[in-house]
Amino acid sequence: YFMKNILISGASRGLGRELSNLLSKPPYNILTLGFKSESEVHARVDLRNFESTKLILSELFDNYGPIDVVISNAGSGKKPSNINEINKLELLIEEGKQMINARSNK
Repeated sequence: YFMKNILISGASRGLGRELSNLLSKPPYNILTLGFKSESEVHARVDLRNFESTKLILSELFDNYGPIDVVISNAGSGKKPSNINEINKLELLIEEGKQMINARSNK
């Protein structure tokens, strides 16, 4: 069978952790991102930091191959306070889409 890579952000606790536990069996390979230092995740990253997020995603792609599914579950419970925060988020999402598309076209 063919393993499917699933990337779950916000996997430190709550819904993200439960989803990773639920899906952690073949044919799924679960890759987890979290923010809390005490959590057991593949990578700890502050998704608000564009450069570190880009680096972490690149490392995950290099080590595990293309991501087949992304479950974007991370959140701070806080809404963006200004247009600059919204623009950074949109750029991050677009960059992530481009990285995924580039990897899946190989």
